[in-house]
Amino acid sequence: MPTEPPDPAATAALFDLLGEETRLRIVRELYRHRREEPDEPGLSFSALGARVGVEDTGRFNYHLGRLRGSLVEKRAGRYVLTPLGAHLGAVALESAAPDPAGPSP
Repeated sequence: MPTEPPDPAATAALFDLLGEETRLRIVRELYRHRREEPDEPGLSFSALGARVGVEDTGRFNYHLGRLRGSLVEKRAGRYVLTPLGAHLGAVALESAAPDPAGPSP
């Protein structure tokens, strides 16, 4: 049975979400944490912000909020990737050029 092609509008919306550098770094860092610490679920707001390297918490909160629901969820006070977010995080991390913000701590 053939699978339905992805909805072009939904695909464009995902590219729009990840087209902003801070949001892409959030997804990458959550995926990197998931891969490096599989037994530790997610990151707190402050830990994720530190890994992403955004000092303006209002700006960081705005971008994190844009990702919530589709690519990121909050569980027990920690941010984790949705299944789609994990898939895109893997692609983003494995195919990315070096992060201009430098390596994560």
